[in-house]
Amino acid sequence: MVAAGRALVFILLVELTLPSWADDIGDSCASQSGEEEQCAYVKGSVSLDFASKVLSYGLPDADRPNLLPYGELTFFNTLSVGSRLYFDLTDFGDRMGRGDRTCDFWEVDFPVDLRTRFSPEDSGWLPTSVELGVGYRYEYHPPRTHIADTQFWLADVSLPDLWIAPCFSYERDVVRDNGTYLNFSLSKEIEIFDDVSLVPSISQGWGDVKRVADYLPAPDMIRRLEHAGLMDTVFKFELIWTVADRVSISFFAAYSDFLFDRTIREASRNYIRQCDGGARNRCWCIPFGFSLKFSM
Repeated sequence: MVAAGRALVFILLVELTLPSWADDIGDSCASQSGEEEQCAYVKGSVSLDFASKVLSYGLPDADRPNLLPYGELTFFNTLSVGSRLYFDLTDFGDRMGRGDRTCDFWEVDFPVDLRTRFSPEDSGWLPTSVELGVGYRYEYHPPRTHIADTQFWLADVSLPDLWIAPCFSYERDVVRDNGTYLNFSLSKEIEIFDDVSLVPSISQGWGDVKRVADYLPAPDMIRRLEHAGLMDTVFKFELIWTVADRVSISFFAAYSDFLFDRTIREASRNYIRQCDGGARNRCWCIPFGFSLKFSM
């Protein structure tokens, strides 16, 4: 009931704030007459992603290859709604004890994002552009997975025009464990050719006691780890190729590890051993993948 109430408040805020933003955006579009239009009242995109592993907080939710189709609609360059499906490309059903279910889906996400940017032209006291976002995500799991559905509140602030664009994000699970996860990242887009860019980035996550306890087992492998601290450090390289005006292909490779908190590092080894049947004694992961995206 509490989560439903929060969701209702979020929807009401959208209804109250969207009309004024829509007017501003409409004026902006009108002022661009005679030029290539840079904004639209409704835009859409679809993508087909492949990932060798699906990580959450540096820990494998799926330690096998996955296919992740995604669709999104954006209204007034501000409000986005979408849906992402997770298909395990290996015999997911066999690992769940339910026969051959190769390529069966095991999660569906429904994100809603409200986003705007303030530039020095909008506010003279701003030294650089500031982008703000707030969002909500519902995470659904089929009953056969025995994973509880949950909901998240999300927020982020970034400075996209700086040479190394910093971004600080907040995530709160409001149903399953009420845990909080914070992340700080730095990234830089480097143009290699006219249509090809390289984007290196680094990020560091932090989890509170409830977030860590929901994922990581204590050294005795019986209790959950009641310990807040620095979680995943991720080094990522993404290569983006704009094939056509509305088509792009990107490739990524990343290295994720637990570098700064010894207790969480040891617990993450226990987690990965559980995911892999006790075969590996490590806390790092090297995911890679690609994305094919169409914009409309």
